[in-house]
Amino acid sequence: MEQLGSYDPMSNNYGKKLIALNLDQMWHCIAYGAHLSKPVEKFVGLSGYFPQHLTVVANAERL
Repeated sequence: MEQLGSYDPMSNNYGKKLIALNLDQMWHCIAYGAHLSKPVEKFVGLSGYFPQHLTVVANAERL
C-alpha cells in the first residue's frame, strides 16, 4: 500500500481545500492494475490529468 497523495478537508485562510497528488506514481500503479476509489477519481478528473468522473459531470449539469 502506497500513499499517493493527501487531502485536507479543512479550508485554509483563503477558503480553499487543498489536495496533493503524486500523479506520476498514481499512473504507474494504475498501469500495474490498481483501481482508484470514486473520490480519488473525482479529484484526479478535476485536476485535468484524467477524464472527469461521470458523477462530476452529472452534478455540474444539474447546476
